[in-house]
Amino acid sequence: RERLEPLTADRSADPRQLLERLAVAILESFLVEREQKLFRILMSDGLRLAREGRINLYERLACGRARLDAVLRRLMREGVLRRADVEVTALAFLAPLAIWRQLHAIDADLPMIRQPRLFARQHVD
Repeated sequence: RERLEPLTADRSADPRQLLERLAVAILESFLVEREQKLFRILMSDGLRLAREGRINLYERLACGRARLDAVLRRLMREGVLRRADVEVTALAFLAPLAIWRQLHAIDADLPMIRQPRLFARQHVD
């Protein structure tokens, strides 16, 4: 998404801090009320709506991935991350954030839900 652009524009930024800022931005986007409502709809009816052709679920889930993929490719090229399949690396980065989103949606009373910035830092470390 466009909101990731300013976070990734500074090529001199510390790579770990860059990934942490990305993780925090993603978690913060999950906290936006409109996004929470949409997520609840997708969780309850997303597969049915996709099968009926009413939404493109893959496109919705992949939103913002191009920017993340570009950042991961750059970090691999610079030797910060080991060279690997970018899609697999992106999934490895996003999967814990997606689980966090699901736990948040069910109001899980966990420290990582109450402290998303700490969770993002620990995730990147």
